[in-house]
Amino acid sequence: MIHQGLTPNNVSYNTLIHGLCQLGYLREAHNLFKNMHTNGNLPNTYTYSILLDGLCKQGYLGKAFGLFRTMQSNYSKPNLVMYNILIDALCKSGNLRDARKLFSELFVKGLRPNAQIYTTIINGLCKEGLLDEALEAFRNMEEDGCPPYCHAREEKGKNRGRSMMTMVAAAVKRGGSETMATGSQTQRCQMKMMGMILLLSPTTSSLLSSNHFNTISSSSSSSRSSSSSSSSSSSGDKQKHDGASSFRDIEDALASFNHMLHTKPLPCIIQFTKLLSAIVKMGQYYDAVISLSRQMELAGLSPDIYTLSILINCFSHLQRVDLAFSVFSKIIKLGLQPDVVTFTTLINELCKVGKFAQAVEFFDDMVARGCQPTVYTYTTIMNGLCKIGETTAAAGLFKKMEGAGCQPNVVTYTVLIDSLCKDKLAMEGGFRVAK
Repeated sequence: MIHQGLTPNNVSYNTLIHGLCQLGYLREAHNLFKNMHTNGNLPNTYTYSILLDGLCKQGYLGKAFGLFRTMQSNYSKPNLVMYNILIDALCKSGNLRDARKLFSELFVKGLRPNAQIYTTIINGLCKEGLLDEALEAFRNMEEDGCPPYCHAREEKGKNRGRSMMTMVAAAVKRGGSETMATGSQTQRCQMKMMGMILLLSPTTSSLLSSNHFNTISSSSSSSRSSSSSSSSSSSGDKQKHDGASSFRDIEDALASFNHMLHTKPLPCIIQFTKLLSAIVKMGQYYDAVISLSRQMELAGLSPDIYTLSILINCFSHLQRVDLAFSVFSKIIKLGLQPDVVTFTTLINELCKVGKFAQAVEFFDDMVARGCQPTVYTYTTIMNGLCKIGETTAAAGLFKKMEGAGCQPNVVTYTVLIDSLCKDKLAMEGGFRVAK
């Protein structure tokens, strides 16, 4: 091409670089990459993605990150594909710590993880045995708008199915194959769950090949037809003020706040709340949000229910449950009605610090106030009960949940199965979790 006086464009370069990477000729691919500049072609995001993928697949993570940072220093903005390549490579190499850092960086850069990235990080957490954190990531996946159940042929549905199956596999693996094989009630629970997850992803077959699910695969066909329950995710309970405003970074957000604070007349509380929500979504500036809310009050702005809910969320992330409950008390004193998201956040925090009795009391108070628990609220309480060996109470709550018309989802079944697998006494007692 060049000898004939033709100038290759980016498509030509990308095609050749991709082919070289697939053949394992990384040095030649990198030389061609550098040669692009001499011919007046600048690498685009696809070019970088090809090289990153090739380097990661060959195990050159250091070089991959060097290329990634070089790209950023050249004012090129990485996309979700690049982040997923690097996060996946870090998880596969056992470097979950750096994978999580990179995952957090997404929010700082103003990017929102897609189903594929969530699935990658959930898979990494499960492989390290961090089931609770995987469940939390799963919840965040729902809240970020990844649909609860999609057709298996849709890409989002595939990734959603994979993340669910990863968690189920991790929970079952922790339970022990012998224990699972002897629990007929647990098997019924599994069969009901399988009916749901078989609709989600073709990757289900990989889990069915494990010892646990081989035990019940022969009898699962009869349960599939009655297992099309829908998931009531917490995404339906998201606050109205979702912080739709987007900012380049925290400095941009703070500058916007300062401008709003000195505007006459002051913007309404809704605009400030949207800004606070956007900062929270960046993932690490919880102290800043608390400080800004205090400045708002000093300026004469009275917080609304959404502002106070954001503060509860921030204090929870900072593990200051006491201050979170102080804000909750303020909500009640102001005569405002906390929503299910606020209740569930506080219940979750109580469970995290081992205050399960208080969590159950708070749950009862929530119901008494006329606030209907979601599937995530029930699952959070059940998870807490299972952690302290109260499988009986968890199973009882499971029945109440169904009686209240709240359909359990795969996460609910995963939590209960995990506990049943460990609790031989529970299985000998023969809980009727699934009819």
